[in-house]
Amino acid sequence: MLCRSSSADADTAPKPEQKAKPFTLKQEFSLHISTSTSCKDFQTYWDENKTRLPILASCARRYNCASTTSVASESAFSVAGYIDRKQ
Repeated sequence: MLCRSSSADADTAPKPEQKAKPFTLKQEFSLHISTSTSCKDFQTYWDENKTRLPILASCARRYNCASTTSVASESAFSVAGYIDRKQ
């Protein structure tokens, strides 16, 4: 005897997973505001939330990458002063 699937079997068959629709920028801001109240350092927060908040994480990487040292600026002023004296 051949097995035939019933309509009930077809309804309960596993369906391929659908990817969640990405958040809009406004939704990411809302989620960021609600999750950023916990006391975490900057790097840890964005490491944990870079997949949930990809737009904001990209902005954070781009605009918050300033050097924490003043050596480069001090060196530039020193070189500028040296060049000015030479002239």
